[in-house]
Amino acid sequence: MKKRNLAVLLFALAFNVMSADIISGRIDSSFLGEIIATGPWSGGRAEFSYSVYRDIEGIWHYEYAWSSEDKAINHLVIQTPETFKAGDIFPGTSGGWELGSWSSSAGRSNIGLPDTLYGLKWKGTGKQRLRLVIVTDHGPMIGSFFAKDGRDQGLDVFAYNFNFSSVGVMITLDHLFLSRAPLGFIPVPGAESLYFLPPSLYDEDVGSSPEPGTIFLLGFGVVLVFLKRRTFLSR
Repeated sequence: MKKRNLAVLLFALAFNVMSADIISGRIDSSFLGEIIATGPWSGGRAEFSYSVYRDIEGIWHYEYAWSSEDKAINHLVIQTPETFKAGDIFPGTSGGWELGSWSSSAGRSNIGLPDTLYGLKWKGTGKQRLRLVIVTDHGPMIGSFFAKDGRDQGLDVFAYNFNFSSVGVMITLDHLFLSRAPLGFIPVPGAESLYFLPPSLYDEDVGSSPEPGTIFLLGFGVVLVFLKRRTFLSR
Protein backbone atom coordinates (compact mmCIF):
# COMPACT_ATOMS: atom_id res chain seq x y z
CA MET A 1 0.00 0.00 0.00
CA LYS A 2 2.87 2.34 0.84
CA LYS A 3 4.44 1.72 -2.56
CA ARG A 4 1.13 2.41 -4.27
CA ASN A 5 0.67 5.66 -2.32
CA LEU A 6 4.23 6.66 -3.17
CA ALA A 7 3.60 5.97 -6.85
CA VAL A 8 0.42 8.07 -6.78
CA LEU A 9 2.28 10.89 -5.03
CA LEU A 10 5.13 10.80 -7.55
CA PHE A 11 2.66 10.86 -10.45
CA ALA A 12 0.83 13.83 -8.92
CA LEU A 13 4.10 15.69 -8.41
CA ALA A 14 5.18 14.97 -11.98
CA PHE A 15 1.82 16.17 -13.32
CA ASN A 16 2.05 19.38 -11.30
CA VAL A 17 5.58 20.08 -12.50
CA MET A 18 4.79 19.42 -16.15
CA SER A 19 1.62 21.49 -15.98
CA ALA A 20 3.17 24.41 -14.09
CA ASP A 21 3.99 27.74 -15.69
CA ILE A 22 7.48 27.66 -17.17
CA ILE A 23 7.71 31.19 -18.48
CA SER A 24 5.51 34.04 -17.30
CA GLY A 25 5.79 37.79 -17.15
CA ARG A 26 4.15 41.16 -17.56
CA ILE A 27 5.36 44.23 -19.42
CA ASP A 28 3.83 47.70 -19.57
CA SER A 29 4.14 51.09 -21.26
CA SER A 30 5.52 53.02 -18.31
CA PHE A 31 8.66 55.15 -18.72
CA LEU A 32 10.92 52.26 -17.74
CA GLY A 33 8.58 49.64 -19.13
CA GLU A 34 9.09 47.34 -22.10
CA ILE A 35 6.29 48.54 -24.39
CA ILE A 36 6.46 51.39 -26.89
CA ALA A 37 2.98 52.91 -27.07
CA THR A 38 1.28 56.06 -28.31
CA GLY A 39 -1.63 58.23 -27.20
CA PRO A 40 -3.88 56.84 -24.47
CA TRP A 41 -1.85 53.60 -24.32
CA SER A 42 1.36 55.38 -23.26
CA GLY A 43 2.47 56.37 -19.77
CA GLY A 44 1.89 53.00 -18.17
CA ARG A 45 -1.74 52.81 -19.26
CA ALA A 46 -1.30 49.59 -21.23
CA GLU A 47 0.13 46.20 -20.28
CA PHE A 48 0.76 42.82 -21.85
CA SER A 49 1.19 39.60 -19.88
CA TYR A 50 2.13 36.08 -20.94
CA SER A 51 2.29 32.57 -19.52
CA VAL A 52 3.74 29.52 -21.28
CA TYR A 53 3.74 25.88 -20.19
CA ARG A 54 3.97 22.39 -21.64
CA ASP A 55 1.39 19.80 -20.61
CA ILE A 56 1.99 16.11 -19.86
CA GLU A 57 1.41 15.24 -23.52
CA GLY A 58 4.18 17.57 -24.66
CA ILE A 59 1.82 20.20 -26.06
CA TRP A 60 2.64 23.85 -25.51
CA HIS A 61 0.10 26.38 -24.25
CA TYR A 62 0.72 30.10 -24.78
CA GLU A 63 -1.59 32.44 -22.87
CA TYR A 64 -1.57 36.18 -23.56
CA ALA A 65 -3.52 39.07 -22.07
CA TRP A 66 -3.68 42.68 -23.25
CA SER A 67 -5.29 45.43 -21.19
CA SER A 68 -5.42 49.22 -21.32
CA GLU A 69 -7.04 51.95 -19.28
CA ASP A 70 -8.48 53.64 -22.36
CA LYS A 71 -9.26 52.84 -26.01
CA ALA A 72 -10.40 49.36 -27.01
CA ILE A 73 -7.91 47.24 -28.94
CA ASN A 74 -8.72 46.74 -32.63
CA HIS A 75 -6.37 43.83 -33.29
CA LEU A 76 -3.31 42.03 -31.93
CA VAL A 77 -0.55 40.16 -33.79
CA ILE A 78 1.63 37.50 -32.13
CA GLN A 79 4.79 36.66 -34.03
CA THR A 80 5.62 33.14 -35.26
CA PRO A 81 8.35 31.91 -37.63
CA GLU A 82 7.37 31.68 -41.29
CA THR A 83 7.65 27.89 -41.03
CA PHE A 84 4.65 27.97 -38.67
CA LYS A 85 1.53 26.93 -40.60
CA ALA A 86 -2.19 26.44 -39.96
CA GLY A 87 -1.64 22.73 -39.33
CA ASP A 88 0.53 23.61 -36.34
CA ILE A 89 -2.40 25.25 -34.54
CA PHE A 90 -4.20 22.80 -32.25
CA PRO A 91 -7.70 22.73 -30.73
CA GLY A 92 -7.94 25.00 -27.72
CA THR A 93 -6.48 27.95 -29.61
CA SER A 94 -8.61 31.10 -29.44
CA GLY A 95 -10.90 31.30 -32.45
CA GLY A 96 -10.92 33.93 -35.17
CA TRP A 97 -7.18 33.85 -35.90
CA GLU A 98 -5.58 34.77 -39.21
CA LEU A 99 -2.07 33.60 -40.11
CA GLY A 100 0.06 35.66 -42.49
CA SER A 101 2.46 38.55 -42.99
CA TRP A 102 1.40 41.96 -41.73
CA SER A 103 2.92 45.34 -42.60
CA SER A 104 2.23 49.05 -42.26
CA SER A 105 2.15 49.51 -46.03
CA ALA A 106 -1.24 47.82 -46.46
CA GLY A 107 -3.67 50.67 -45.77
CA ARG A 108 -3.91 52.14 -42.29
CA SER A 109 -4.72 48.99 -40.35
CA ASN A 110 -1.12 48.48 -39.17
CA ILE A 111 0.20 52.03 -39.06
CA GLY A 112 3.05 52.10 -36.54
CA LEU A 113 4.22 48.54 -37.17
CA PRO A 114 8.04 48.88 -37.31
CA ASP A 115 8.58 46.09 -39.85
CA THR A 116 6.74 43.29 -41.62
CA LEU A 117 5.64 40.75 -39.04
CA TYR A 118 4.62 37.16 -39.76
CA GLY A 119 2.28 35.63 -37.23
CA LEU A 120 -1.20 35.12 -35.86
CA LYS A 121 -3.65 38.01 -35.81
CA TRP A 122 -6.85 38.36 -33.80
CA LYS A 123 -9.41 41.12 -33.94
CA GLY A 124 -10.47 42.78 -30.72
CA THR A 125 -13.90 42.45 -29.13
CA GLY A 126 -14.59 46.15 -28.71
CA LYS A 127 -13.18 46.09 -25.19
CA GLN A 128 -9.99 47.29 -23.53
CA ARG A 129 -9.00 43.73 -22.67
CA LEU A 130 -8.17 40.79 -24.88
CA ARG A 131 -7.16 37.29 -23.80
CA LEU A 132 -5.73 34.78 -26.26
CA VAL A 133 -4.49 31.20 -26.17
CA ILE A 134 -2.29 29.38 -28.69
CA VAL A 135 -2.01 25.59 -28.42
CA THR A 136 0.70 23.93 -30.51
CA ASP A 137 3.54 21.42 -30.45
CA HIS A 138 6.03 24.19 -31.27
CA GLY A 139 8.28 25.19 -28.38
CA PRO A 140 9.01 28.83 -27.53
CA MET A 141 11.30 31.33 -29.14
CA ILE A 142 11.94 34.96 -28.25
CA GLY A 143 9.63 37.16 -30.33
CA SER A 144 7.41 40.21 -30.65
CA PHE A 145 3.83 41.46 -30.71
CA PHE A 146 1.95 44.40 -32.22
CA ALA A 147 -1.30 45.93 -30.97
CA LYS A 148 -3.38 48.51 -32.83
CA ASP A 149 -6.45 50.63 -32.35
CA GLY A 150 -7.74 53.53 -34.47
CA ARG A 151 -6.85 57.17 -33.90
CA ASP A 152 -7.11 59.44 -30.89
CA GLN A 153 -7.12 63.22 -31.43
CA GLY A 154 -5.51 62.70 -34.82
CA LEU A 155 -2.82 60.34 -33.49
CA ASP A 156 -2.57 56.68 -34.50
CA VAL A 157 -2.77 54.43 -31.44
CA PHE A 158 -0.47 51.41 -31.43
CA ALA A 159 1.93 49.45 -29.24
CA TYR A 160 4.70 46.88 -29.56
CA ASN A 161 7.45 45.38 -27.43
CA PHE A 162 10.56 47.50 -27.01
CA ASN A 163 13.02 45.15 -28.70
CA PHE A 164 10.70 44.49 -31.61
CA SER A 165 12.24 42.32 -34.32
CA SER A 166 10.67 40.89 -37.46
CA VAL A 167 13.00 37.91 -37.07
CA GLY A 168 12.41 35.81 -33.98
CA VAL A 169 15.45 35.01 -31.88
CA MET A 170 15.79 31.24 -32.05
CA ILE A 171 17.22 30.56 -28.60
CA THR A 172 16.42 27.63 -26.34
CA LEU A 173 15.40 29.36 -23.16
CA ASP A 174 16.27 26.47 -20.83
CA HIS A 175 19.97 27.25 -20.97
CA LEU A 176 19.37 30.87 -19.94
CA PHE A 177 17.98 30.00 -16.50
CA LEU A 178 15.14 32.47 -17.12
CA SER A 179 11.58 32.26 -15.85
CA ARG A 180 10.54 35.09 -18.19
CA ALA A 181 11.55 36.38 -21.60
CA PRO A 182 14.59 38.70 -21.83
CA LEU A 183 13.89 42.43 -21.52
CA GLY A 184 11.85 43.87 -24.35
CA PHE A 185 10.72 40.52 -25.77
CA ILE A 186 7.89 38.02 -25.28
CA PRO A 187 7.85 34.21 -25.71
CA VAL A 188 6.08 33.07 -28.90
CA PRO A 189 5.64 29.74 -30.73
CA GLY A 190 8.88 28.91 -32.49
CA ALA A 191 10.53 26.00 -34.20
CA GLU A 192 9.12 22.59 -33.32
CA SER A 193 12.49 21.41 -31.98
CA LEU A 194 12.84 24.17 -29.40
CA TYR A 195 11.65 22.31 -26.33
CA PHE A 196 12.81 23.25 -22.85
CA LEU A 197 12.14 22.52 -19.21
CA PRO A 198 13.28 24.34 -16.06
CA PRO A 199 16.94 23.47 -15.37
CA SER A 200 15.97 21.96 -12.00
CA LEU A 201 14.18 19.13 -13.80
CA TYR A 202 17.24 17.77 -15.55
CA ASP A 203 20.39 19.47 -14.17
CA GLU A 204 22.12 17.68 -11.32
CA ASP A 205 23.81 20.88 -10.21
CA VAL A 206 20.69 22.88 -9.51
CA GLY A 207 22.53 25.43 -7.41
CA SER A 208 24.94 26.46 -10.15
CA SER A 209 25.23 30.13 -10.99
CA PRO A 210 23.70 31.56 -14.18
CA GLU A 211 25.69 31.04 -17.35
CA PRO A 212 27.51 34.03 -18.87
CA GLY A 213 24.99 34.06 -21.69
CA THR A 214 22.24 34.85 -19.20
CA ILE A 215 24.04 37.88 -17.84
CA PHE A 216 24.91 39.03 -21.35
CA LEU A 217 21.34 38.78 -22.65
CA LEU A 218 19.85 40.54 -19.65
CA GLY A 219 22.47 43.29 -19.81
CA PHE A 220 22.02 43.60 -23.58
CA GLY A 221 18.27 43.93 -23.11
CA VAL A 222 18.70 46.68 -20.55
CA VAL A 223 21.00 48.62 -22.89
CA LEU A 224 18.58 48.25 -25.83
CA VAL A 225 15.65 49.41 -23.73
CA PHE A 226 17.60 52.49 -22.58
CA LEU A 227 18.81 53.42 -26.07
CA LYS A 228 15.45 52.85 -27.76
CA ARG A 229 13.64 54.79 -25.03
CA ARG A 230 15.94 57.78 -25.64
CA THR A 231 15.46 57.52 -29.41
CA PHE A 232 11.67 57.24 -29.19
CA LEU A 233 11.31 60.12 -26.72
CA SER A 234 13.56 62.39 -28.81
CA ARG A 235 11.30 62.11 -31.88
